[in-house]
Parts: sequence; C-alpha cells; structure tokens
Amino acid sequence: MGISPSLLLPPPRPLAQVLWQSPGLLPAAIALLAVLVAAVLWLYPPQTRRLPRTWRWAPAALRVMSVAALAVSVVRPAVLRPRTPAQQGTVVVLVDQSHSMSVSDRGRAPADLVALAAGLGALPPEARQEAAPGVARQLDALRARLDRVSRARGEADYARLSGRGVAAAQARLRDAVTTLQESLEAIGPLPPAPAAAARELPQRLAELKQFPPAFDDAAVRSVRAKLAAATAALASAQAAADARLFDTDPQVRAACIGVGRLTRAALAERALAQPGTGLLASLPAGAPVSAFTFDDDLRPLGALRVGDDGAVVASGARSDITGMPREAVRRIRGRAVQAVVLLSDGRQVGGDDQAAAAADLSALGAPLYAVPIAPPGPRRDVSVTAVSSPDVVRAGETFAVRVDFRAAGFVGQSLEVRLDAGDDRQARAVTVGEEAQGSVEFEMTARRAGPARLAATVLPVPGEISDENNRAERWLKVSADPLRVTVLVGADAGRQHASLHDALSRAPWVAVRELDEQEAYRLTPAAIRAQDVVVLCDLPPGALSEPQWDALDRLVRQRGGTVLLLAGAQVPAEYVSHASAWDWLPFDIGDDAPWRTWPGGEPHFRLVPDRADAQAAAQWPRLPPVSRVAPVARLRQEARAVLAERESGEAVMTESARGAGRVIYLGTDEAWRWRGHPGAGDAFWPQLFRRAGAQPYAASEQNLWLDAAELSPEPGRPVKLRARVLASDGAPADAESQLVHVLHRDETIATATLTAAGGGDGNDGRYEGELPGLPAGDYVLRLDAPPDPSAEIPPDPVTLPLRVAPNLAPELADLSGDERLLRRMAESSGGQLVPLEQVALLPRLLAEGRERQAQLVEYPLWDSPWLFGFVLACLSTEWALRKKFGLA
Repeated sequence: MGISPSLLLPPPRPLAQVLWQSPGLLPAAIALLAVLVAAVLWLYPPQTRRLPRTWRWAPAALRVMSVAALAVSVVRPAVLRPRTPAQQGTVVVLVDQSHSMSVSDRGRAPADLVALAAGLGALPPEARQEAAPGVARQLDALRARLDRVSRARGEADYARLSGRGVAAAQARLRDAVTTLQESLEAIGPLPPAPAAAARELPQRLAELKQFPPAFDDAAVRSVRAKLAAATAALASAQAAADARLFDTDPQVRAACIGVGRLTRAALAERALAQPGTGLLASLPAGAPVSAFTFDDDLRPLGALRVGDDGAVVASGARSDITGMPREAVRRIRGRAVQAVVLLSDGRQVGGDDQAAAAADLSALGAPLYAVPIAPPGPRRDVSVTAVSSPDVVRAGETFAVRVDFRAAGFVGQSLEVRLDAGDDRQARAVTVGEEAQGSVEFEMTARRAGPARLAATVLPVPGEISDENNRAERWLKVSADPLRVTVLVGADAGRQHASLHDALSRAPWVAVRELDEQEAYRLTPAAIRAQDVVVLCDLPPGALSEPQWDALDRLVRQRGGTVLLLAGAQVPAEYVSHASAWDWLPFDIGDDAPWRTWPGGEPHFRLVPDRADAQAAAQWPRLPPVSRVAPVARLRQEARAVLAERESGEAVMTESARGAGRVIYLGTDEAWRWRGHPGAGDAFWPQLFRRAGAQPYAASEQNLWLDAAELSPEPGRPVKLRARVLASDGAPADAESQLVHVLHRDETIATATLTAAGGGDGNDGRYEGELPGLPAGDYVLRLDAPPDPSAEIPPDPVTLPLRVAPNLAPELADLSGDERLLRRMAESSGGQLVPLEQVALLPRLLAEGRERQAQLVEYPLWDSPWLFGFVLACLSTEWALRKKFGLA
C-alpha cells in the first residue's frame, strides 16, 4: 500500500462576500481620498506639461491609485471565500504496527464475520441486506436530534438564569423538541420478522414512538433508554440475519472465513486502502492526508512492511497509543488538522504511564476517530509474562527460575509449564486460579559453561487466541571459573566455622581453601590478591602480617574482591585497637559494637532485611532468631545496613564500599542456627557468597576472559563490555587498550575498544568499554590473545555469542484489545469510536466535522502584502518615469 500526502487544489472560486471591518471610518476615508486626489490634480499638471502627451497623465494616475489604495485600507476591507478542501485541514492517519497487531483473532462469531466482511467491502454486492432497511439511519438521526434537544435545554436554562436571550432560547428549544417529535413519528414501517431475534424490534420501536407529554429531564432520560433498547434490538436482529446469511450462502461464508484469517495489521491495511471502499479512496479530492505508522516511534507511511508470505508485518516492541497522536500533530506543525484517524488494537505498551492512564486528548486540537481493530472484550489466551533468574551463575551451581504466566479465560483449568535449559527439561502442572495468572518455580543446575538459553513454555490450550506468546526466553551466563574463596579461621570460631565449612564443601561452584590462624603466615600476598572472597572467621588481627593486610586492601580496592568479617571473640573487639585492622570495621574509632546476649541463652534476637535492600529481602525474609549479636549503632558514611535487629533497628550485617570492592561484616556468631531452616539455613551461606563474589566473566579461554552486560540486548541499545587479559606467563597485559571484534556470519562488521580499568599493574589486566547498538541479528564477539613470539601455535581467542532481538514480551503479554482506552481518547478529543465493521462511515463523519467548521475563509486586504506591493509598485513606477523624463 503506497501512500504519499497530496494537495490537489480545485479551480479558483468566485468571491463570496466583501466585508468592511471598520465601516464607521468610511466618511473619513472618503474625505482623505478627496483631499489627496485634489492635491494630486492641483500639483501635478504644472510638473508634467513638458512630458509627451502619451505620458503626461501617467505620474498623476499612478499617484492617485496608490493614495486610493491607502485610503481604502482605512475601512479595513476583507474578502470571504469558500474553504477549499485543502483549507479544511489535514486528515492525520495513524496505523499501529506493534507486534500485537500481528495476531489473527480467532473465535469471531459468524454474524461478526459477516458484519466485518461487509464493512471492509469483501462481500459480493447486495449480498448482505439490512434486517430493517433505513431504521439504523433513523436511529442515528434520532440520537443526533436528542442531543440537540439536550443542548437547547441547557441553553434555555442558562438564558433563564442570566436573564438574557430567554425568548430566543425557548424558541430554539421548541424547534428542537418539534423536530425530535417528527423524527419519532417517522420511524418505520418494518417488514415481517420471521426470526425470533427480530420480533423484539417492532415492540422497542413502538415504545420509542410514545412521545412524553412534558419533555423534561426525566423524559430525556426515558427516550435515551428506549433509544438504547431499540438500538440493541436492531443489532440483535441484524446479527440473526447475518448468521443466516453465513449458513446459507457458500460464497459469503468463504469471503468471511478469508477475512477472519487476516491479521489485525492486514485488517487495518484493508480498511485504509481497499479500492473503492477504503478510507483513503473515500476522502474528497484535494483533501490533504498525512499518514504515519507507529510502534517504537513514529514514521511516515510510505509502504507497510510485507513478509515473504505477502502478509503485512507488524513487529514493533512497543506502542505508545496515547502519545503518538500528539506527536503526529506536532510533526505537521504549521498546518491545520481537520481530524486524526487512529487504527489500533488499543494495547498500550510503553510511553508515559500517567498520560496512558488519563487518555485525555482534549488539548489535541482536532477530533480523534479511533477504529478498534481487535474484537471487544477479553480474549481467551495463555501467555508467559516473565522468566526470572540470576543474570550469571557458575558451572555446577543450582539456581532458581521463576516462570510467571497469564491465562485469561481458563480459570480452574490445568496447564503444563515446561522449562528447558539445554538438554535439561523440567515440567510442572498448575491449576489456574481466580486471578487468571500464576507462577511456577524450578530449580536448575548449570551443567556447562557458556551462554545458556532458558526457554519457558506453557503448552497450547484449545480455544486460545494465539500460541505465539506461550513461550518466552531468557539468556543466562554460566561461568567456567569457580568462586575462589579463602577462609582464615580463628581458634575460637567454633560452630560458626563448622556451619560455614559444611555449606562450602557441598558447593561445587566454590573453590575453597581453609587455614587456621597458625597457618595464616603461609598465605602469600600474591595468593591473597588471586582470590575472589577472603573470609576472616573471628581471626585475630595479629595473625596477618602487614604485607598480608596490604594485599587484602589491594584485593578489595583494585581487583573488586570482597572481605567477610565474621564476628566472634576477636571481631570486632580486637580490631578496634589494631593499626591495620580497625579501618575494616563498619564504624568509626570511638564507637563500638558490644555483644548482646539474651538471658538464658534462648534465641530471641530476630534479624530482618533492611528496607532499602531488596536483594536481602528476597534472600532472607524469615531468618530464625539468634541469642548473640554485636550490632552497630552508628555506621560509617560508606557503610549501609543489610540485616538489622528487629527491635532496636541496629545493623547486625553491613556492607561497606572500599574502592572497587566491598567489606561485609556479620555481627553474630550463631549463623549455625539457620542451618536446616527452610529458605534460610542451608541457603544462607551460599547466598551470602553469591552476593559477595564479583560477577564472573561469561566466557574464558586460557588467559583471556570476556563478558557482556547483556547477552540478548535490544536493537540499537549499547552494551557494556569487560575483559581480562593476561600474558602467557600469567602477568597482567600491559597494553592500554584491547580490541573486540564483532562478527556476523564470520565477517567482522564492527569493533569495540576496551581501555584499561585503573592503570599500572593494579588493574590486574582488566579492561572496560562499550559496544555501540547493533541491529537485530546473531553476532559473535571475539577477543584475540596478545602476541607471544615464543609460542609455536598462536593461542586461541575467546569468543562470546550475542543475540540482538527486540523484547516482545510486553506486547504479547495480553492480546486482548483495549476498546475502553480508545473510546476515552476519542471522546476526550471531541471524536468518537468507530467499530471496524462500520469503518465505511468515517468519510461521512469527517464530512460532518467539516460542515461544523466555518465554511468561509476571511482574507484581510488592508494589511496584506499584496496591498503593500501594489502601493510600492505604483510609487516605484512613478519615480522611474520622473527619472526618465528629468523631473526628479
């Protein structure tokens, strides 16, 4: 469908009327003209006697014409001419091309299919007959005249209160009531009604024709109710006739089935561009049209996108339905807008949430006619709305996956939900609750390193509108590198260390090394800097040397590692007085974190997540109570609470920023009480180490590591990249930057430069950068190893697949049309909702809107550039003649 805005101007029309906007100044204008003409006739003849006879009166005539024009402008003349189609304003057409418009709505009733096919011009001529010929037009006219009566009553009430124009207002009300009564009496007659559905119509029309004796507010409401009942009866009769036509006419049935298979986007195209019956073909010649499509943004409608099968493609990931009419009007700024026509299913995704909720287009400046493409009401449909999991895990780690789904129209039915992760498949049966939505949780184990695709599927259910949204995917990064943890244990750690050892020994994704305080000296600074997490489990501060404390500091500040301080006999009491250890505490010198023990040893201190820490709230919502805590009353500026004692609100577990890394303080030695408690004990230590560990790299190859913030970004969205590069001897690479190649079908199409993170040997070979947004497609990121002259075989590069695709989940979450939103938008702008099967009425509605406009355009002449140009031309010509004949 090709559409280009056009402006066809009809031949010039004759003047309709000349106006004098200041007729009171007419005597002054005549006097001024007389004086100026007399002055010209008195002064000019002596000056022009020497001119040739042919030119003698030319200067005087030019001066008289110029002063006459100026004198006439005093009364401010204007011309009224009929509006041309172009002057009546541009018709703005908006076509929704978001992905929800790609749906083909199943389940339309036969009568609905007949009405839709007839409205789109798909039925043979004269195939569909009106159940009651002419009655629909009579009811429409009656509705308009009833509205006129209501307006006239309001004007009469206002005139009576204000005391002005009472007689005229009463006369208009009488005329409106008389016209309404005549319309009521003119309804009918009706043909015989063999169908039971049509027998109600004569009764409703007969009730409608009973005119009330006094036409007050109660009478208006009564007539409106009877009109609504008659309209419903007419619709029922027409539906019965359409159903019979569908059953008895094979040609009609075939045409209806063909229309019913069209997608919403194809229906919109047909409503616009169908030869002879489409909206664009029905607009008056010369009427300017500005047509746009919209999804993520607004684009001129040159040609709708068509797929290989010839179907119209609608693939946008968002649809700002309430914002695009304003944007379209803004785009054609400087031109009058006659009306806006919006073809959409009404499913708002994205845009301003407040504007979408209000749906107020009263400031649009033009009426909006909304054509809902989707059938009204909720649709029976199942959709996967979200797949939630960690962004990154380590090989061998068990993690939770939550699948949220929506099942409109299937309350009480059983659904099968599947989760696929490579060769691992799990399935759950779930019954849809009253809310028509639910969730299923799975536990998956990362088997292999590398990007992993999690695919959640709800098996299709008979009767749903579409099964395209029964599946959703999420990409997960599985790192081959285990979490490197070193635990340094004090002599009095006791049960705290036992519970920690038990949890870490059963975590295959953790590479743990444990040393007691007598063996701490064996830990070299280089080994400390190579860790991800170092745990000081009630370790005396003197057990570490100054080089070891310095290595811990470099681990945290430069490499982004984490140190866990587990409280006990030594922590925090002995750390306060130690020169190297006190700075690791979450409170300042002079403050303290004294131990509190519940009398009798019973556990009564309850630790709850801090309100600002959503991660802690999800991980540890209900921890069992403990009997000993060492809370912190006043935190350092860089520290924040993670867990707090419920009664006092004082922090028991804190997290402090320290350079690129963190320090976590746990102020209780009774975490062993949480073992075996559902959702707390067995999960506490693993969850704490997941929180403490730096995010691993998604891909690794020997001495190369590469990671992307997202493995499946949306088209055009930049992606953060990071890498770590070591030389063949394990030393950090000394290059200032690294180049990442972007491959598409084995060809390099782009590169991204990563710069050193930090500088010097402190950056540990880490690099960071950003990859510019890419179009949709499958790509591979490749980072080459530094050249090694000593190697006979060049080391392999590290590669990371990247899939760029739009996120269509919000568009597919709910495929029901939102007719209420479209109706609110239309009515707030002064327009109305036009059902798709009645789209042929749009040209008439647009014509009625044009008739309500002022039909004449006023062209002021007294201040127009034409007047200025005429006077300037006369004076310039006179001056040229004077120069030519030597009079100047």
